[in-house]
Amino acid sequence: MKALFSVVSTMVLVGVVTTVFSPARAYAAPPQAAAKTTVDGVYSDEQMKRGAVAYVNSCSGCHRNDLSGAGGVLAGGFMTHWVSSSLDGVFDYMKTNMPANRPGSLKPEVYADIVAFLLNAHGFPSGSGDLTPDAMKDIKVVNLDGSAPRFAPGALGQTYGCLVQGPDMTWQLTQATALVRTKDPDKSSDKDLKAAEGAPAGTSTFQLMDIPAFLHPERHPSHKIEVKGFYVPKPEGLNVVSLAMVSEKCQ
Repeated sequence: MKALFSVVSTMVLVGVVTTVFSPARAYAAPPQAAAKTTVDGVYSDEQMKRGAVAYVNSCSGCHRNDLSGAGGVLAGGFMTHWVSSSLDGVFDYMKTNMPANRPGSLKPEVYADIVAFLLNAHGFPSGSGDLTPDAMKDIKVVNLDGSAPRFAPGALGQTYGCLVQGPDMTWQLTQATALVRTKDPDKSSDKDLKAAEGAPAGTSTFQLMDIPAFLHPERHPSHKIEVKGFYVPKPEGLNVVSLAMVSEKCQ
């Protein structure tokens, strides 16, 4: 955790945060694309300082000053969950769910300030202008070297395919569609499942692991299934959190 804060030193005195920042400018931005990324300097130093104060006042009770609280979801879990997605996902989640005791109670610009603070805490460089809520949909979360893997280990994904039973009650999803990111661990709506019924089959195969018994995969052999779960790269598969039948026929 000390390494995480090599660019951020925070001292809290009588409710006032004094911050010393050394933005990670050593990381060069990739060639400029139509959309910005988190290495492109998308927040200002002043905004980040405001965000540090707001974070201590509204977030540190659960997440601690060093981001290590609540299971470390703002430390190592932050990049695992959000890399390759747009920054507005971070903002929308915070605005909807945080602070835990009064969700949505902060002003939009304060949530944006806290996002700026988190970007700095993870080593992303500052720029000349403030990060605004409207701009976040066009900013992609990438690694510090500018890379953006399709899926990071532990990221929540969604796919459709044919459920096939293997030996010893193991399960695979074959003819599966490409894995897409999702923020919702629950099964999709009946309307969305109906729409997926006629979608073409994919070419991927995923191992399905740790399927909760109450999902009863044994009821759906050779059925077309929606699966959501946390991505595991080797062997490529999902730790399953939801499973829903799309059709009795695999396509």
